[in-house]
Amino acid sequence: MRALAAAVVVLVALPTFPSRDADAVRRDAPPPVHSQAGSVAGRWRGRGNELSLVLALTQSGDSVGGDGTFTAVPGVVGCGGETLPDSGRVTLAGRVLGAALQARMRFTGGWGPPFLATLAGTDTLRGRFMGVDRPGCALTLVRVR
Repeated sequence: MRALAAAVVVLVALPTFPSRDADAVRRDAPPPVHSQAGSVAGRWRGRGNELSLVLALTQSGDSVGGDGTFTAVPGVVGCGGETLPDSGRVTLAGRVLGAALQARMRFTGGWGPPFLATLAGTDTLRGRFMGVDRPGCALTLVRVR
């Protein structure tokens, strides 16, 4: 055990000297790759928890916005959406971070839940409306081609 501790101390205390080869590698190395936001621009259709919607989304950098229409079964949509009328307008505003969408949807009737989703491939957003005092409700959006 003492020999191992001594070896660790010796290894830590050994100085390192830069070489010309290391400088060449640093100079020729490509820049680091940063996670790029996935594209969610386009038309999307979703259905779940007695709620159907169609959204047209635009994206600029990591910012996402859009609007569309919805239909719902009044009094049945969970996650706080029980007060939704049978149809109306919906807007979405948020941002994309890699494959994650963090947004808020606002519906006619005043419901405005956070919506978190993950881009699965290029044509599916698997998401959830987040509730304050109850579990989230799933909503999958599929790109309309």
